[in-house]
Amino acid sequence: MGRKIWRVISTLLVIAVLAMLATVFIQRITGREPTLFGYRINYIRTGSMEPTIKEGDVILCRNVTAEAVAKGDIITYTNDGRLTTLPEGQTVCHRVVEEPYTVDGEIRLTTQGDANGSPDPEITGAQVIGRFVKKLTIMTLFYKVFLTKWGFLIVIIPLALMLVVELYGLTHSKDKQQGEPNEGEPQYNNKDKTGEADETV
Repeated sequence: MGRKIWRVISTLLVIAVLAMLATVFIQRITGREPTLFGYRINYIRTGSMEPTIKEGDVILCRNVTAEAVAKGDIITYTNDGRLTTLPEGQTVCHRVVEEPYTVDGEIRLTTQGDANGSPDPEITGAQVIGRFVKKLTIMTLFYKVFLTKWGFLIVIIPLALMLVVELYGLTHSKDKQQGEPNEGEPQYNNKDKTGEADETV
């Protein structure tokens, strides 16, 4: 029983790690942040929010609308091109430094990096993506490994092999159990009472 429990736990751990790897892979290839159950993971590429959030940190953000944002919140938003230090379409993670207000039915927000000396160009509510929840320490370590030239391959291959071995072990164990007779059931062999083998006509 203990071996079965360990196999299940180890398999779940490997699957969880592979899920994190897939998240890193998707973001590296597509440049987009994966979203799951209303949350998304963001990789911080600059030091504009230091010391609160450092360059290279991975953070968890919850998808929100501009109506739910207040002064002091750290949010992510899409750069519309007016923040010239970053490419257009890049996700920005900065703090809301003024109370949001509405002009002609459109919410306006002023944001600024904690390490920056001046605020960003004003953004609209439509640019808001999410609100910062927490830093993900384990994911940060994963990103630091996989952003190296060989880091992804060095880790992904052993983990994939571990998963194959664990899944094979679980499958083999089930097949073996199905081939064994249940307790209390009579066991038959291929010989009759006289010791002669049964024949199929």
